[in-house]
Amino acid sequence: MVLLHIPTQHTKASTHNGKITMKLSAKILFVILLGLNSVLNAQTERYSIGFTSAYALSDFTYVHYDYNNPNSTYSTDLRSTFNASCEVRRRFGKKGFFLQSGFKWLGYGWKHTHEYSEWNGSSYEDAINVNTTNLSYLTIPLTATYKFQKGLPGVTISSGAQFSLIEYRKWKQDGTVLTTNWSAPDFSLSWYFSLGYEYELSSKWLLGAELFSNLLPDNVYNFGLGLNAKYILKRTDSEK
Repeated sequence: MVLLHIPTQHTKASTHNGKITMKLSAKILFVILLGLNSVLNAQTERYSIGFTSAYALSDFTYVHYDYNNPNSTYSTDLRSTFNASCEVRRRFGKKGFFLQSGFKWLGYGWKHTHEYSEWNGSSYEDAINVNTTNLSYLTIPLTATYKFQKGLPGVTISSGAQFSLIEYRKWKQDGTVLTTNWSAPDFSLSWYFSLGYEYELSSKWLLGAELFSNLLPDNVYNFGLGLNAKYILKRTDSEK
């Protein structure tokens, strides 16, 4: 005798119910994940500590006395420099306004090629000196930052003053170091501007990049690209 298995209505119903259950479970999981993501985005940075490393180019324009053209102004050549900082940032108010401060190491520099005539004992001949100056400051910054939350989320605009504590100066001529000096700063105040972007890598870490410029009196400046990482010390519910 051959027995044939004929699917019953109950078996078909069980299969159908199982598919419904799987779809329902997937929807519930999606809603849960969406809710968790909403909770995370409803949290915002209150305090953070950040570290920045930056490459910059620096130069300055000064007045040079020329017998043929008194008070003629010209630029020296750019020099590459290094900037670094460690700062603590705190959010104020309901929007994306922050104040930050800490310590910054700011590097400036320039190169000047000086052409002149030198007496060699029988006649004058042309000569060249290449003078390079490295100028660095340890500063305390006070910076205000606005971080966009809508429209351009993650974009930051920053500006502030920097108060110099120590100055380091090195002067070289034709590749030979002539003088190095640590001293009280010649320039006690500088200004900082930047446009950046921050990406929330996790609930604790922000990674970012910025285009920046630092300005000293007497037309001394640098500009460059900085990379930074911020560790969030405390989060809080966003105030709407």
